Amino acid sequence: MRKGLLLLVVLSISLLIVFCGSESTSQEESSTNDTVSGSMNSTLIQPTVKLNETITKKLPLQLWEWDGEIKRYTVTTAHQSGSGTAKKMHCVIKGEGKALTIGEEVEEIEESVCTHVMHDHNGFKKYAVGLKKIKIKSTGEVGWIWSSAVQKSE
Repeated sequence: MRKGLLLLVVLSISLLIVFCGSESTSQEESSTNDTVSGSMNSTLIQPTVKLNETITKKLPLQLWEWDGEIKRYTVTTAHQSGSGTAKKMHCVIKGEGKALTIGEEVEEIEESVCTHVMHDHNGFKKYAVGLKKIKIKSTGEVGWIWSSAVQKSE
């Protein structure tokens, strides 16, 4: 009886190792392939942010050097039972960035953890949009841009 139980435990652990190990490898390969193929066909478009249900604002198409500063600010949120507030992570960018051109091909490097951006230029402005780190293919420049400015091509 003990040998049977020991055999069952060893067999279970072996199967667990085999299946868990192969799944993570498949996921890593898949995410690597997605990143490589997605970055090959991205272009810049006019970035926008939705201010409310009826108003969409155009944002400047610029490249910033973001130092990673993140702050939590209270944001009004719409709920089904009414409005409320929540603390959201804001990436803090400062000043004017380098102007870019719509249609430029870029490589996506990274996406920030922020769901909002606070832009410190002529006063603080808060926008419900994140940031993406990109590399401009034609010049090799690397920096951060509004996440809504990058469009993956098919």
